[in-house]
Amino acid sequence: MKLFSGIIERVSQVVSVNLEKTSHNLILERPDGFDDIKAGDSICVNGVCLTLENFTSSELAFTVGAETCEVTRWPQILSKGSRLNIERSLKVSDRIHGHSVTGHVDCAGLVVGVIRTADFIRIEVAVPKEFRRMVWLKGSIAINGVSLTVNKANDETIEVGLIPETIIRTNLSTLVMGDLVNLEFDTMAKFYLRQYELGNVKPN
Repeated sequence: MKLFSGIIERVSQVVSVNLEKTSHNLILERPDGFDDIKAGDSICVNGVCLTLENFTSSELAFTVGAETCEVTRWPQILSKGSRLNIERSLKVSDRIHGHSVTGHVDCAGLVVGVIRTADFIRIEVAVPKEFRRMVWLKGSIAINGVSLTVNKANDETIEVGLIPETIIRTNLSTLVMGDLVNLEFDTMAKFYLRQYELGNVKPN
């Protein structure tokens, strides 16, 4: 299984995108420093694990699956020039500074609030009802592939905070109300809930 840390390496621009019914192609700029890559590598693109099909000295090419298009709503929101967070998969020897991110997006969330201060940004995201039980205060969540801590959680929304490093290194600082973001909930939470549903975990 490919894993990511949610610590973004680069922000890359979309060179071309074609997510029609008969074609699902995405081409990104190849960032500086992306030298140790090969066809078949897994790369997390705005929170989505994609397989690198081919590349040149200046571009990275991917095919996007139909289910990914449906879950992320990329066909409605991606266009040439869109800026996407990217991260290569972890090596066995790497330190994990964020949390375990699989790149399997659970759903899209709607940005319903953005508060900016001198060096900090608070973002409020509405979480679809069926996924709210997977979120808890101080738990981990990946938003557009970025590992973040849930600072507030209520019945319908969560709030996360962006520190200066996250603001500089990711595309989250450009979010405004009405934007859609990719959400991946904590893997352990999903595992525990599934076991509970199957009757393998008994409440205390």
